[in-house]
Amino acid sequence: MATVEFSNKDDVRKAISKYDHHEYRGREIFVRQDYPPPGDKKKEASQSGSSERFSRSSTYAERSDRFSKRAPQSRERFQPSAPKPGTEIFVGNLPFSINWQALKDLMRKAGEVVRADVRTDNWGKSRGFGTVVFSTEEEAARAVEEFQGFEIEGRKLDTRPGRVYSQERNSSSDIVSSNTNENPEATHENTEFTENVTGDGEKSNTIFASNLPWVTNVDDLYELFETIGRVTKAEIQYNEAGKPSGNAVIQFELEELAELAIANLDNYNYGGRDLKISYANKL
Repeated sequence: MATVEFSNKDDVRKAISKYDHHEYRGREIFVRQDYPPPGDKKKEASQSGSSERFSRSSTYAERSDRFSKRAPQSRERFQPSAPKPGTEIFVGNLPFSINWQALKDLMRKAGEVVRADVRTDNWGKSRGFGTVVFSTEEEAARAVEEFQGFEIEGRKLDTRPGRVYSQERNSSSDIVSSNTNENPEATHENTEFTENVTGDGEKSNTIFASNLPWVTNVDDLYELFETIGRVTKAEIQYNEAGKPSGNAVIQFELEELAELAIANLDNYNYGGRDLKISYANKL
């Protein structure tokens, strides 16, 4: 496994297109877009609009003096005020065809939607999850209840209360997304998807990741594992105290993607920690 850093996104696209599944010295290689681990995400300059990204982790060579710059955006960021507590919900397992407008139209059945956001990658493709802000806490709670398990285009939605808000620009529209850093004092309960799940299970489309950095969150999981392929669901597993356990459960669209993730990310150094990746085992 290795990483290559280009000076612009066009070269990244060309490299992926040319070398993904390319045979090199008798082995088929796969090439995906890489993402920085938690705590090493790109910083935005407050005045120039440029950004700098330094080395991802200790698996990179010593090159802290290297960085790439992005051209200033052509228009100013849209930064509305933070939503009222309890009015934002998270929506996972979205069909990749659903954009923020379609999500907003769907969620109007539960109440007045202030804003909807579908998270996208650098090419504008949906990452399969997003957030919706309602005008009241009651409407948000109603949406979580009514749309949990709601089937659309063959997928069952996963809805739950949203996380802490930040003014982070989403590249697909003039809307903002939820913060990737949760309140450190908050506690959580495991869902049916993560409850009593361990590793070393039978072959399937779902993997168990352990030894993750404590600050890892859902957005980080999608960013990391979608370097392998489409992720349909990803959740942090919590300990008895309701705190992150350093484990997570990730479900891929295809079984072969789970196999590829194990082959390429087991023992991968992520945020200074060597990941342990295996098939999920539901006890």
